[in-house]
Amino acid sequence: MPTAHSSSTPPHCNTNATDSVSTESLFIINSARIVATPALMLFIERLDSISETGRRARIFVHGTASPDGPEAWNERLSYRRASAIRDFLLSHTDIPPTSISATGLGEDWDATRKASEQLFSPEDYAEIAQIIATIPSPAQRERALRRLQGGRIWERLRSDVFPNLRRVSITALYQTEQPISTAKDTPNPVEETEPYAPDTLAQTVTKIIETVPAEQSSPATTPSERPPHWYLKTNLPAWGMLWMNVAVEIDINRHLSAQLPIYYSGFNYFSGDVKFRTLAIQPELRFWPGSGGERKAFVGVHFGLGWYNVAFGGDTRYQDHNRRTPAIGGGISAGYRFRFTRNPRWEMEASIGAGCYRLDYDHFENRHNGRIIGRTQRTFFGIDQAALSVSYSFNLGKSKGGAL
Repeated sequence: MPTAHSSSTPPHCNTNATDSVSTESLFIINSARIVATPALMLFIERLDSISETGRRARIFVHGTASPDGPEAWNERLSYRRASAIRDFLLSHTDIPPTSISATGLGEDWDATRKASEQLFSPEDYAEIAQIIATIPSPAQRERALRRLQGGRIWERLRSDVFPNLRRVSITALYQTEQPISTAKDTPNPVEETEPYAPDTLAQTVTKIIETVPAEQSSPATTPSERPPHWYLKTNLPAWGMLWMNVAVEIDINRHLSAQLPIYYSGFNYFSGDVKFRTLAIQPELRFWPGSGGERKAFVGVHFGLGWYNVAFGGDTRYQDHNRRTPAIGGGISAGYRFRFTRNPRWEMEASIGAGCYRLDYDHFENRHNGRIIGRTQRTFFGIDQAALSVSYSFNLGKSKGGAL
């Protein structure tokens, strides 16, 4: 969760009858979640007091991200942070939506350079500044900094510089006096949509907004909230049953993904009359209802196909009919994904599913080359999926991971 960083700064006046008040909020890595900290609530109280006097405020919200991770993802993340603060202000004040703009500024390389000058020795800073100034590609810049002095510089940036760059700054411009005008003494009154005279701060903010792509500065065209990934994973309990298994999952869009797990076991359980030999596949389509395509809880539908040869130590062994009549069916599932390390690429996933399958299998005497003694055809209803999987994710856009 984020932590508020600073309280409201003293307002400054200018000759154009406007004033301003500002604050900042910091966020943890890869997050756009808000905490109603005292600093943020104090800022809202200040806005309320301005509104009570009848003065109109124009609020500019700018989000940034630290320059580690894919550039495109960091641009989206910076917008998500600004947008989250904008929504929070709208829900806690009476300010109209048209008076608050949210802008994502992406990776803050300039702040990285300035903070490095204060943190590192002049020699180390010179190397950092040269990389930032001479390498135009953010991805190549990041790689160069990661290699610098065997990674020592990069680790210091991650611990002491980058956390302060995952932030949102909020600036409110408002009138210092409520203008009083009538048609008699003001033949050409100012348009309602432009209640402020241009001043230096307003011009600066406008210039910043104009440098951001339109789809990031307009809430009506919010970009995709997360880059597409694919996941490589394995089910841990299945290994305990001597089932070798692997699964691949790929994002289709912000709310849909597709998974293909494969299970195989060709082993006896320590004796020839106990076995659960299996080859099974269970492709699945998943829906992730979380806002912004956040991947936590999901529901899914799956199809199942399995060949089997099982014996439980009794007198009978069971095998799919003629070795070419697999169990076939499908069902529904639900699950939850969560992190268990500091590295966001590693995750755990718990899931359970139930389904309906058509079974057609032969009965054999449970001994070597035992003769066939019967056949069963039936329909199975029940649990067909139980997994606790560990997964590793890959970004489909770039090879560098860890969006911040």
